[in-house]
Amino acid sequence: MARFVKKLGQSSMKYMFDMTLHEVNLRVPYEVAVVVVLKRGPKRLESKTEPQVSKGDPRADFKDEKLPMLSTVYKDKATGAL
Repeated sequence: MARFVKKLGQSSMKYMFDMTLHEVNLRVPYEVAVVVVLKRGPKRLESKTEPQVSKGDPRADFKDEKLPMLSTVYKDKATGAL
């Protein structure tokens, strides 16, 4: 049976976070694929493109890929802290 408990003294606010990936500079002695992971609690997002970086080319270009995530942030009513 599912049980939903409201956090007393707190209000919930939903926010849409939108992260834009431009590029990553990573110096490694061999060739690797780069994946960026955005994680908050049980939610997990990964970049779809996997650019290669190597010793000669340390720049991974993600071409302005977007990672959107909907998340709930709780605010304490008494102190106003998130």
